[in-house]
Amino acid sequence: MSRSKLVHGIVAATSTVLVLVHSVPNLYPNFVVNHQGFKNVDIPCHIEQAFEEVAKKMNLSHSEKVKLFINNGCSSVSVGSTWLPGGAAIGISRLYLYTDLEQLSESGLVFKGKKLNLDSKAGKKLSKALLFNDEELKFILAHEVSHLQNLDFTTNCFLPAWWLYFTYRAIPIILANLPPNSLLKIAVQGSLWLSSYWIFSRQNTTLHHNREFAADQNAAMLGVTYVKGGINATMKRMKVNETLRGLNRQDGKNLYSIEGNDLKDWAHPKLSERLRKLEEIYVEKYLGDKTT
Repeated sequence: MSRSKLVHGIVAATSTVLVLVHSVPNLYPNFVVNHQGFKNVDIPCHIEQAFEEVAKKMNLSHSEKVKLFINNGCSSVSVGSTWLPGGAAIGISRLYLYTDLEQLSESGLVFKGKKLNLDSKAGKKLSKALLFNDEELKFILAHEVSHLQNLDFTTNCFLPAWWLYFTYRAIPIILANLPPNSLLKIAVQGSLWLSSYWIFSRQNTTLHHNREFAADQNAAMLGVTYVKGGINATMKRMKVNETLRGLNRQDGKNLYSIEGNDLKDWAHPKLSERLRKLEEIYVEKYLGDKTT
């Protein structure tokens, strides 16, 4: 097998794997439910009722094809589409299961493998930010429904593979115009691959952030209670991160900023930026409006 055919095969195989990695969870949402779901926990009635209200308000087609589950983590997640045979799924953070401090203290929440002591001074401060109300729940649900309606997963499925294949095809065209110097070509080729990856990383991050901002906006525009829920939920997440940063010293400083932003989460905008945009929507659209 020639070297060019081998490289072509590797690129084609890698592109296929990239498509499959992102497509399979969205084509078969039950994979995500089984992998990330909180085991042996039924969806509480208040979450089902909140989803029904949000789905109706957002005119979600085939809402019966959305499976709700409790995500075994602190974030919400959505996969699939109501237009696909496998339907869709929305995972709500396990934190929305707890309605009072007693339930929260018995939940066994851990951070970095250590159980959180909610009876300490810092723990009591933390616990207040770990209890969410129905307004905050509805905003989170509306945010995830927006992702489903806009088919946001499709760019994840195809953009990385397309970018890889485009780079692979474009580089030889550029190299063809260079002098026949192998060392120069190798240097230029390496630079082009690195430049392409750098550009892709920046554009992909920007795309992810814009989708999150759009989902926040779509949820916030549903009514004043929704935008208030979004503001409060975001502030609570920042307070949780800020407290965890103080509780865990160096590990906490590596994970969270002093404002409460997640330093490791490249796929989402800074919480402080999301909060600012939600507050702008509240001021511009709802401030002084008591009837919305």
